[in-house]
Amino acid sequence: MKKVMAFLLTAVMLLSFSATAYAAETVDTEKGAQVFETNSVVTPYAWYYSYTKTITKTYASLYDVPDSIEYSEYNSGVDAECSGTLNLKYTMLQSNGTYKATFVGTIGAYVF
Repeated sequence: MKKVMAFLLTAVMLLSFSATAYAAETVDTEKGAQVFETNSVVTPYAWYYSYTKTITKTYASLYDVPDSIEYSEYNSGVDAECSGTLNLKYTMLQSNGTYKATFVGTIGAYVF
C-alpha cells in the first residue's frame, strides 16, 4: 500500500510541472454596456542551442592547471551568451617552460 501511495504522489508531483503557463492577464473590451473577458494560454517558445568548444590556456606550472573551467562567450548568430563547463583534454609542456592546456566541452544557451 505504501508503494502505491508513493507512486501516486510522485506521479501527481511530476504531472504538476508542466511546460504550459496559464496567463493571469484578462483583457476587457467594452461594447456598449457589455464587458467581455478573455483568458489566454501562453506556450513558451524557446530552444536550447549548444555546440562543442575547444580553447587553450597557458599556465606557468602544471599544478596551476585545473581539471575543468567555466567558460562563456557571446554568440552573435543566436544573440545569446553561451556558457558551460570545459574539461581538461590534455596538457603540453612548451619550450619556454610553460604548460599549454586544452579544454573541450559543450556550451550553450536557451534562445527565445
